Amino acid sequence: MLRVLLGLAIASTATHYSHNFVMAEMYPPLPPLFPNELAFRVGIAVAWPFLTAVALWGYGQYVDGHMRRAGWAFIAYSPLGITTVGHFLGGNPDIPTFFYVTIFTDFLTGVAMLIFGIATLRSAQPE
Repeated sequence: MLRVLLGLAIASTATHYSHNFVMAEMYPPLPPLFPNELAFRVGIAVAWPFLTAVALWGYGQYVDGHMRRAGWAFIAYSPLGITTVGHFLGGNPDIPTFFYVTIFTDFLTGVAMLIFGIATLRSAQPE
C-alpha cells in the first residue's frame, strides 16, 4: 500500500510542480512567500527534489523496519501535496483542467501521506 501511495504522490506532485515551474505565470502570486514567478520557480527547484528525496529515504527506512524515522519522513513530505491548495489564496488559477485536477490529487495524496506517517509513528516500537 505504501509503495502505491508514494508512487501516486510523487507522480501527482511531479506533474503539478513541473507545470508550476514551466508555466508559473499562469498561477496567481502568493505574497510574501511567492510574490512572483521567479519565487515560484526557486521554491519548486528546492522543495520538490528535497522533499521527494526525504520521502524516498523514508520508504527505505520503512522497509528496513525503522518506523519512527519513516513516519517523520512521511510527515515532512506531506506538505508538498497539502500546500498546493494554497494556489487558491491568490485567486483561482487560470490553468488547463488537467493541471487544475492535480492541485486536488496533490492535496489528497499529501493528506494520505500525513495520515500514513502518523499511523506509522503510532505503531512504532522504540528503536
